Amino acid sequence: MKRTPLKRKTPMKRGPWKHPAKAIIGIKLNAADLRLWKPKRKRLAKMSPRMKILRRIYLRLKATFLARHPRCQFVTEGGTRCRHAATDLHHKRGRGIWLLIIEFFMATCRYHHDWIHAHPNQARKLGYLI
Repeated sequence: MKRTPLKRKTPMKRGPWKHPAKAIIGIKLNAADLRLWKPKRKRLAKMSPRMKILRRIYLRLKATFLARHPRCQFVTEGGTRCRHAATDLHHKRGRGIWLLIIEFFMATCRYHHDWIHAHPNQARKLGYLI
């Protein structure tokens, strides 16, 4: 571990930091005033620019997939098919890097989508989770 202090080779681009009130108005401030003031922090973005683009594409894919598959695609072990309208888009393989791959999409009603996630072992046997 290096114990000697680092020395700057180039001068700092900005001058030394000044309290805004002191810089603008020229007020003398004591140490207690400086401790109370905190600069405003910039908020983190709710979604990264890349994820915004992927989400926009995904929502278009979801809408077209559900338009092409208006009924729930869930089939029980006995072979009976659900007749409810498809409201959810189930991802057989998860979303992650497979978010935009249509082969892993499945149109389901809310009831069967909840059932798939509540019974993962049976859903794997039926091929609804990979």
